[in-house]
Amino acid sequence: MVESIHKTLLFVLVMVSIVLVSMTAISANGSLSQPLSPAATSITRSITFPFLTFMGKPDSNLTESVTWYQNGSTKISDSRGNSLTFGVPLSQGVSFTLLQNSTTIDQKFIGPSLQYDILWKPVQNSKGIVDKYKFVIVGTSASGTEIQFPIKTSEKSVVTANRFMATNNVDTNSTLGGLAIDWSDAISAGYKMKFDSVHSSLGISVGPAFSIDPTVVATGVPSVSPYSIDYSEGERRIVNIGGNIFAFYYDASNLVYRNSTNGGTTWSSSHLVGTGTGTIPSDVTRWSIGSSTCSGKQYVSVVYWTQSGTNILVNYTRGYVAPNSFISWNTTKTLLTLPIPTGYSSAYPAANEVNDTNGNLFLTVRYLNNSPIYYYHKEFKSTDCGNSFSLSGGPTSTNSVYRPDLVLARLANGNMLLTQALYTSSELSYSVYSSSNSSWHSFLTTSSAGMTVNVVKQISADSNRTNAAFVAYVTGNHSGTLKVAKWSNNGAFSGFETANSTLSHSLPSITITRNNVTHIFTLSSGKVWETDKIGSSWFNSANPFGTTFNSPDDITAGISYPAALWIENSGTPYNLMFGLSNLFDKFGVKELYPTKSGGKEWYSNWDDKIARDVPIPPCGGGSCNTDPYDTLVHATGYSKNPGKISIDGNGIAKLIASSDIGVKLSQPRIYVRDLTNATLWNDTEVTIYGKRVSEDMNDSSAGFQLARGDHYFDTTQPCVDTYYSRMTYGVVNSNGVPTDLNVNNFKKELTYPQSTSGQPTGNNNFTNHALPVGQWIGHKFIYQHKDSGTHVHMEMWVDKSSNGANGGTWQKVINYNDTGGWTTVGCGGHPNDYIITELAHDIFTRNTGITEADYKWFSAREINPLP
Repeated sequence: MVESIHKTLLFVLVMVSIVLVSMTAISANGSLSQPLSPAATSITRSITFPFLTFMGKPDSNLTESVTWYQNGSTKISDSRGNSLTFGVPLSQGVSFTLLQNSTTIDQKFIGPSLQYDILWKPVQNSKGIVDKYKFVIVGTSASGTEIQFPIKTSEKSVVTANRFMATNNVDTNSTLGGLAIDWSDAISAGYKMKFDSVHSSLGISVGPAFSIDPTVVATGVPSVSPYSIDYSEGERRIVNIGGNIFAFYYDASNLVYRNSTNGGTTWSSSHLVGTGTGTIPSDVTRWSIGSSTCSGKQYVSVVYWTQSGTNILVNYTRGYVAPNSFISWNTTKTLLTLPIPTGYSSAYPAANEVNDTNGNLFLTVRYLNNSPIYYYHKEFKSTDCGNSFSLSGGPTSTNSVYRPDLVLARLANGNMLLTQALYTSSELSYSVYSSSNSSWHSFLTTSSAGMTVNVVKQISADSNRTNAAFVAYVTGNHSGTLKVAKWSNNGAFSGFETANSTLSHSLPSITITRNNVTHIFTLSSGKVWETDKIGSSWFNSANPFGTTFNSPDDITAGISYPAALWIENSGTPYNLMFGLSNLFDKFGVKELYPTKSGGKEWYSNWDDKIARDVPIPPCGGGSCNTDPYDTLVHATGYSKNPGKISIDGNGIAKLIASSDIGVKLSQPRIYVRDLTNATLWNDTEVTIYGKRVSEDMNDSSAGFQLARGDHYFDTTQPCVDTYYSRMTYGVVNSNGVPTDLNVNNFKKELTYPQSTSGQPTGNNNFTNHALPVGQWIGHKFIYQHKDSGTHVHMEMWVDKSSNGANGGTWQKVINYNDTGGWTTVGCGGHPNDYIITELAHDIFTRNTGITEADYKWFSAREINPLP
């Protein structure tokens, strides 16, 4: 009588099923809806139920089979290979009859002094899903007796106070999975029960009349990280490669992954890692994922372990990721063979892997050593993206029988940081790898980390764009204040920061994205939280994926990608959930679309503390109109009097110009252009914040315009192939002043200075008036190829009044698809409705008729195209 359930006391991201037989005293229900008929042979019945869903859609099922034999024994097994036999005593003079109808199995035992029936029926869980068998033992005894039920298994057995568990590969301390019989409820109901280890039998003392109600339960929990009360290294198991998102998890039989090419909106079915990893022994939640690039190709590395006899084999495999495709895996190799220490059920490995700045992949593996029995760790280095590893450090003893948490983080110049948190210590200890002599330095210890001693530790590490390293951790026993330890990029420890102290956080998983924004995902009070640092400021912890969760547990982040994967539900089917957080640029402004892998990014450096002016020509020739501190930035256009970009060094650029009143409008521009033509722009998200200040002539084109094209040399090269996102100040009144209804549209210019009519037609205003003077307004222009690159999709977004608070409050104003038929004057042999799909030389902002307009937070990033 067994089946498969995963442990319910601890949420463990491990779909290792255990069968729990829960025994409870109840009153007998003798009524049957159908008559029972004798069975001539054994009977097998199965139930299949959803075991796991991914984003609410089916992922995998679990089948539980029960076979009742004519000798009175019962075998319970599941589709994951677990099995256990629950026997019954058939002594001389006792008759046995096996009966059945469509819903019930009756095992009837009649003896001279003891008679009882075991009635089996499938039952539903709270979700209305049939996922267990309940059986009632009802009978009488002449004077009370003890019934011995032998329990047999070919697996290892673990016996605790009120539980017998059979398992092949489970840590006896954490009981992550297997087949179990639990009689704690029967004990609570007053029945005397005990397990005889010598004879492997369960004894139940019964009186003259008895009714006991055991339940065979099948449940499970998928694994994406350690559970919330366990040791944790904050492993990241989401990888974004060129917009192809891979989410890895353990389904109790194998490591698997799903992928999404549309930002997590839809997902593929699950795919095996390699040809199948098989079941993973304890520590089942500590396998690792790495992502690296070799010779222009992108790879994923996976390190995990299996059991072979009395050894644990630490294995690894490398997979090649073709663009927008699945993963092609190499043959699995064994890195370490670890003897299982005497008296233990595993060597309990854990792994963590990270890239260095030279393209190498570093790996640390911790394990319980056979002799002496302490936790040790070894470090490895791969120069071929995880296809092979060589030893770089260790074995090193922690001199402790408690699990250490070890994490790696990238430093500058090919160096590496290894940080460990020990159960018995309040501090972090760390070692630096020096690439110059290929050696690890002795461990040093921090001061004032503030962690509780003799408790479970949870840490997670990552590095920023300057290769400074950060380790997030919680201060208490697997929960507490969220703090961050910091190291400079040469490995010198530089102190601590408190990220959040208002919540009690668990399972920190840190990821630092390419724009240098720090994201830490945690669990607290039944919710998923994100705590971000932008610049030098920590934001308050927030719920980026909503505020309603169903018993969330386990959580993992992406590798340099602000996404999280966690599990919900406290019973089958468990649901794996994916969430993509708001992305922020280096200014703390929300990114509507993530930067594509390897995509170009440009950010204005007007906050570099260097005040300077960049004049609008004529200014003396040469590069006089180029910012000497950012050679991509140029001032151009027309100003009657000397115009300029006046940069204050604190983040603001004032665009200063003047019109020839009544003759010619000022037309100043800020260009982002590589004059060597080495930097060309593809699909882009362009962002700027503008503030209206003053005008000396007014025109319907005045406003915050963004453009993508080839416009810089427009007077000599009139084929400009440019799209504009036009956010204008407003409709000009009879006095020439924009006072009513700002107008928003897109325009296309193929031949300078001829442009199309605005699309979409109409005002498309987002205010009931002109844009106000003195208020910062955010403008985003999205350009994406679509329909396999043949057409163009554009969007305009506005942050009307938040001034970028919490990333900005962005709303879409308009969008338009150029699929042909949008005409102007063609150029260079192109038709009048030519669709501009080629790479662009420049990104720019322009204004008209102004004497001053202020700008900040100007950026351009390459994003992924549409299908």
